[in-house]
Amino acid sequence: MDRAEYCAQVLSHLRRLSREEKEAVRAELEEHMEDHICALLELGYDERLAEERTMAAMGDPAEVGREMDKQYPRYWDRITGVSVIVSIVMIFVMVLGIGSLGFLWDSVAFHFRAPENRSAMDYTAEEERDIRVTVGNDVLRVYRVSVGIKEGERVAEVAVCTYDRIPGGIVSGKLLDCLTAESQRGETRWDGGHGGGGGHWLAEYTRLRAPVRLGDDHITLRYERLGETVLIDIPLPEEVGS
Repeated sequence: MDRAEYCAQVLSHLRRLSREEKEAVRAELEEHMEDHICALLELGYDERLAEERTMAAMGDPAEVGREMDKQYPRYWDRITGVSVIVSIVMIFVMVLGIGSLGFLWDSVAFHFRAPENRSAMDYTAEEERDIRVTVGNDVLRVYRVSVGIKEGERVAEVAVCTYDRIPGGIVSGKLLDCLTAESQRGETRWDGGHGGGGGHWLAEYTRLRAPVRLGDDHITLRYERLGETVLIDIPLPEEVGS
């Protein structure tokens, strides 16, 4: 199924819209799909696969069309003027929440509000952080650093999330996979250092751990991929370094 077929199936379920209004909805759909296809092309996908992945992420077109049609009042065809355009945009945004496109909210929210992603580790110190570094087209945000005991070992844990610089853009699936945490001596945890995480193709989050000793004042996040290296020093809570 290509973009034209997808849009046609969605529009076929919009019974109360005029031809002009359907074209406005089509334009919104096509613009959104084009943005995602371009993002996948930048990540190295070929054009055919990028379009296939985008169509799959959009969800079932019949379901999208039916849910969108429910948003229009019975006498929609009597509404005219500017309110039509405003309402079409609002309805399209509402429909984004019925499937995987609801992930768009996280992509926007992570710019302002960090996700809740805490482990059951007993912390001896914890501080909020707001360190943001651009990696390719994505932003890596460090929003919390903690120190505690895990399996008898003293470790620092850093909570991070990632999102595209443009809300709604696709984040690189390799960014967090290629991210490690290490101590001031270059030590990493034997288990890879990753705690629990989650997210989706528009926004992801995880926790990374590195061994620390009393007196350490920072750990370092290291990203290495395709010849690119990014190092981020994360200050530890003050009481750890005292």
